[in-house]
Amino acid sequence: MNFGNKTAVPFDPFQWHGGFVYNAEKGSQRWTLLNDLIGSVVIDNHRELVTAWDRVRKRAPDDPLVRELTRPPFSEKEGRRLAGEEWLKPEQRAKIRALWSAEARKRYSAIAGR
Repeated sequence: MNFGNKTAVPFDPFQWHGGFVYNAEKGSQRWTLLNDLIGSVVIDNHRELVTAWDRVRKRAPDDPLVRELTRPPFSEKEGRRLAGEEWLKPEQRAKIRALWSAEARKRYSAIAGR
């Protein structure tokens, strides 16, 4: 079915076959880490994130401010390390979450102020 210019989606999503393959094992290992990351950088800093997003939302994806806003706070390798036994230590987990939150707030404020 083709809806022409009546929709923002330029293709039939029911016919589309993307290349994404979900890795359930990795997802399971990272579940708590990613929930904590989202809590620290999105939920706890929502107001600051909204202000930063307003500053960059109409820019091109390769714009330096967009790249800075969307830059993850750790690499995949570091995430795998953290998601292991490191994340089972409550004191370490709380310390890292506080660091993520502070870094996100600082980053969002810097982006919003530019």
